[in-house]
Order: sequence, then C-alpha cells, then structure tokens
Amino acid sequence: MAREREIKRAFGDLAFKVMPNPGNPRECPIPGVLQELGAERLRGFLSALWELRKLGMGEKANCHDVASMLMLDLAMSGRAEGWAWATGSTKSLPAPEAHSWVEFSGWTMEAVKQSPGDPFLLCCDVDVHTEIVEPSAVVRRDARETAAKLLARRQRMEKARARQCNTVPWR
Repeated sequence: MAREREIKRAFGDLAFKVMPNPGNPRECPIPGVLQELGAERLRGFLSALWELRKLGMGEKANCHDVASMLMLDLAMSGRAEGWAWATGSTKSLPAPEAHSWVEFSGWTMEAVKQSPGDPFLLCCDVDVHTEIVEPSAVVRRDARETAAKLLARRQRMEKARARQCNTVPWR
C-alpha cells in the first residue's frame, strides 16, 4: 500500500494493477522502475497515456503508442537494458502486430482502457499474460530496434505526405 501511495505521488491518478503468478508469487519491478525514473523522464510515455485517457483506444491513441513511447523514454534515460517492446496477435486481435505491450524481468505491462474509466497499467507475470492474452506471432524489439522502427514509420509518413502535397519531405 505504501508503494502505491508513492507511485500515485509520482504519476497522479495513474493506477497500476499487478497480476502475479499464483504458483510463483514475486514482486513486480515495473512500477518501481517507472517511479524511480519519474514523470520528468517519461514524458512521451505519459503523453501517450493521457491521449489514451482522452480519446480511448483507437487510431490516434493506442497500445502501440504507449509501449513504443515508454521504450524511447527508457532509452533516452539510459534505462532500456532488459526491456522489450513486444507486438503480436492475440485471441481478441488476430491481425499481425495488432497489439503492443512491454516486457521486463519476466513481467509484461500494457495500458488498459475500460469504458467508463481512466486507463490503468496492467502488469502481469509473463506466464499469466500468456494465459490471458494468448499472444502469437510475437515480435520483440529492444530500444535500438524500437527507435529504428519508429524512425522508418516517420519517414514513410513524411514521404506519403510529400507525395500528397507535391513538396520535398522534411529532413
């Protein structure tokens, strides 16, 4: 309970829900790492979460933004070692790379938006996550691979915009 109060001080009303493996209970390190980094070093991640809060799951605010922005913030803070951005299909989202989450030290974390209500961060033991979500065709990216994928996506978007506007893309 004291840890939850400390996290609330750092992140306002952002809630963490932790689902340990009942057969192997252990403390989840993710909330502590995020608390240690603080809101100042997690701006992209928190911005993506607040977009999710405002818009709900959809094209402009989604699990991909939340997970990838956390990876970039971790990299920029020098704390990305051991973290991975995972994408894959799930039983409820069967398209390739339809869902994103992050993984660290045997735990997963993803943003969950329930209607009605604010988003929360669900941290699951990786075995519990696998049982609940049933992920398949999972692709894991470290911080360097995350940055490369996001840069390539940005370049594709700029080229498409330039073709539409018949202008030179920003460099």
